[in-house]
Amino acid sequence: MTTHSFSEVRTTTHEKHRRIDAFSEVKDGWYDGDSDSKAPSLESISVAQNILCDVPKLLAIVHAYPLIEGGVSLEYSLENWAYSIYIGNSGVIEVCGVELDGDRSFDGSFKSYQDARNKVRSTVNMKLL
Repeated sequence: MTTHSFSEVRTTTHEKHRRIDAFSEVKDGWYDGDSDSKAPSLESISVAQNILCDVPKLLAIVHAYPLIEGGVSLEYSLENWAYSIYIGNSGVIEVCGVELDGDRSFDGSFKSYQDARNKVRSTVNMKLL
Protein backbone atom coordinates (compact mmCIF):
# COMPACT_ATOMS: atom_id res chain seq x y z
CA MET A 1 0.00 0.00 0.00
CA THR A 2 1.35 3.39 -0.97
CA THR A 3 1.14 6.14 1.61
CA HIS A 4 1.32 9.83 0.89
CA SER A 5 2.05 12.74 3.15
CA PHE A 6 -0.66 15.33 3.63
CA SER A 7 1.31 17.85 1.56
CA GLU A 8 1.58 15.36 -1.37
CA VAL A 9 -2.17 14.72 -1.31
CA ARG A 10 -2.89 18.44 -1.01
CA THR A 11 -0.61 19.21 -3.98
CA THR A 12 -2.32 16.53 -6.06
CA THR A 13 -5.71 17.99 -5.13
CA HIS A 14 -4.66 21.49 -6.18
CA GLU A 15 -3.10 20.19 -9.40
CA LYS A 16 -6.33 18.38 -10.38
CA HIS A 17 -8.43 21.48 -9.72
CA ARG A 18 -5.94 23.71 -11.56
CA ARG A 19 -5.98 21.37 -14.55
CA ILE A 20 -9.76 21.56 -14.79
CA ASP A 21 -9.72 25.33 -14.23
CA ALA A 22 -7.30 25.60 -17.17
CA PHE A 23 -10.02 24.19 -19.45
CA SER A 24 -11.58 27.68 -19.30
CA GLU A 25 -8.68 28.84 -21.50
CA VAL A 26 -9.50 26.30 -24.21
CA LYS A 27 -11.02 27.91 -27.31
CA ASP A 28 -13.27 26.51 -30.02
CA GLY A 29 -11.18 24.70 -32.63
CA TRP A 30 -8.69 23.54 -29.98
CA TYR A 31 -8.40 19.97 -31.25
CA ASP A 32 -5.83 19.98 -34.07
CA GLY A 33 -7.45 23.08 -35.50
CA ASP A 34 -10.72 21.18 -36.05
CA SER A 35 -13.35 23.89 -36.37
CA ASP A 36 -15.97 21.48 -35.01
CA SER A 37 -14.17 21.04 -31.67
CA LYS A 38 -15.80 23.10 -28.93
CA ALA A 39 -14.42 24.64 -25.78
CA PRO A 40 -15.81 23.38 -22.47
CA SER A 41 -18.45 25.71 -21.07
CA LEU A 42 -17.88 27.38 -17.72
CA GLU A 43 -20.87 25.39 -16.46
CA SER A 44 -19.31 22.03 -17.43
CA ILE A 45 -16.04 23.06 -15.77
CA SER A 46 -17.92 24.08 -12.63
CA VAL A 47 -19.83 20.78 -12.53
CA ALA A 48 -16.55 18.83 -12.86
CA GLN A 49 -15.06 20.80 -9.98
CA ASN A 50 -18.20 20.25 -7.89
CA ILE A 51 -18.08 16.50 -8.46
CA LEU A 52 -14.47 16.40 -7.25
CA CYS A 53 -15.40 18.45 -4.18
CA ASP A 54 -18.48 16.33 -3.44
CA VAL A 55 -16.70 12.99 -4.05
CA PRO A 56 -13.19 13.71 -2.74
CA LYS A 57 -12.13 10.05 -3.03
CA LEU A 58 -11.99 10.64 -6.80
CA LEU A 59 -9.11 13.10 -6.52
CA ALA A 60 -6.51 10.38 -6.09
CA ILE A 61 -7.64 8.37 -9.14
CA VAL A 62 -9.36 10.66 -11.64
CA HIS A 63 -7.99 11.96 -14.95
CA ALA A 64 -9.67 15.00 -16.52
CA TYR A 65 -9.86 15.89 -20.21
CA PRO A 66 -11.78 18.38 -22.34
CA LEU A 67 -14.26 16.74 -24.72
CA ILE A 68 -13.99 17.44 -28.45
CA GLU A 69 -17.72 18.20 -28.63
CA GLY A 70 -17.39 20.54 -25.62
CA GLY A 71 -17.57 19.70 -21.95
CA VAL A 72 -15.36 17.78 -19.56
CA SER A 73 -14.57 14.09 -19.15
CA LEU A 74 -13.58 12.63 -15.79
CA GLU A 75 -12.18 9.11 -16.09
CA TYR A 76 -11.06 6.62 -13.48
CA SER A 77 -10.53 2.91 -12.89
CA LEU A 78 -11.31 0.91 -9.79
CA GLU A 79 -10.60 -2.78 -9.44
CA ASN A 80 -11.73 -4.32 -12.74
CA TRP A 81 -14.00 -1.45 -13.83
CA ALA A 82 -13.35 1.63 -15.98
CA TYR A 83 -15.64 4.62 -15.40
CA SER A 84 -16.28 7.80 -17.36
CA ILE A 85 -18.23 10.88 -16.39
CA TYR A 86 -19.09 13.03 -19.40
CA ILE A 87 -20.22 16.52 -18.49
CA GLY A 88 -21.64 18.10 -21.62
CA ASN A 89 -21.93 21.79 -22.36
CA SER A 90 -25.69 21.20 -22.56
CA GLY A 91 -25.82 20.36 -18.85
CA VAL A 92 -26.41 16.63 -19.33
CA ILE A 93 -24.13 14.38 -17.28
CA GLU A 94 -23.46 10.80 -18.39
CA VAL A 95 -21.98 8.23 -16.02
CA CYS A 96 -20.73 5.05 -17.68
CA GLY A 97 -18.94 1.97 -16.42
CA VAL A 98 -17.45 -1.06 -18.17
CA GLU A 99 -16.23 -4.22 -16.50
CA LEU A 100 -12.75 -4.80 -17.92
CA ASP A 101 -12.66 -8.56 -17.56
CA GLY A 102 -16.35 -9.33 -17.99
CA ASP A 103 -19.53 -8.46 -19.84
CA ARG A 104 -21.21 -6.01 -17.48
CA SER A 105 -21.65 -2.32 -18.15
CA PHE A 106 -23.97 0.55 -17.36
CA ASP A 107 -24.73 3.93 -18.87
CA GLY A 108 -26.94 6.61 -17.42
CA SER A 109 -27.75 10.18 -18.44
CA PHE A 110 -28.68 12.65 -15.73
CA LYS A 111 -30.09 16.16 -15.94
CA SER A 112 -30.01 16.48 -12.16
CA TYR A 113 -26.58 17.14 -10.67
CA GLN A 114 -27.61 15.39 -7.44
CA ASP A 115 -28.62 12.20 -9.28
CA ALA A 116 -25.34 12.12 -11.22
CA ARG A 117 -23.31 12.84 -8.08
CA ASN A 118 -25.09 10.04 -6.20
CA LYS A 119 -24.32 7.58 -9.01
CA VAL A 120 -20.65 8.58 -8.99
CA ARG A 121 -20.54 8.29 -5.20
CA SER A 122 -21.99 4.80 -5.39
CA THR A 123 -19.31 3.64 -7.86
CA VAL A 124 -16.51 5.06 -5.73
CA ASN A 125 -17.87 4.06 -2.32
CA MET A 126 -18.45 0.47 -3.44
CA LYS A 127 -14.75 0.10 -4.22
CA LEU A 128 -13.01 2.51 -1.81
CA LEU A 129 -14.48 1.78 1.61
